[in-house]
Amino acid sequence: MFRYLPAVAAVLVLTASQAKPAMAAGELDGTTWTAPIDETGQKNDTLSFAKGSFTSSECQPYGYKSGAYKTKSQSGAINWTSVQKNEQGDTMSWKGSWDGKSDQMTGSFVRQDANGKKYDPQNWTAKKKV
Repeated sequence: MFRYLPAVAAVLVLTASQAKPAMAAGELDGTTWTAPIDETGQKNDTLSFAKGSFTSSECQPYGYKSGAYKTKSQSGAINWTSVQKNEQGDTMSWKGSWDGKSDQMTGSFVRQDANGKKYDPQNWTAKKKV
């Protein structure tokens, strides 16, 4: 019975060493962030995470609905990505990073229109709403 134990253990160690970190949705669920979108700080985008979905309040009027997001923990930070499309075929690709402790998150988004034209990435810093 125990003669197969070393072989099974070797297979488990080999399998675990080749495993890639999994992407998981939901780590940011229940958090809401405010990102200034003008230089005066008077106009803000609200970034929300709920039930595995990401929402940008400022993108909704342009037809970008809530979309799934994925997270990956790396060096203590939670990195996330989300891609949203509207009915015209335009795409918003989001990415962000949060250290999991502070009240600030940084990231960027890139817009690509239905014809494939990519616009310059826009960087942002958001503050966590309590």
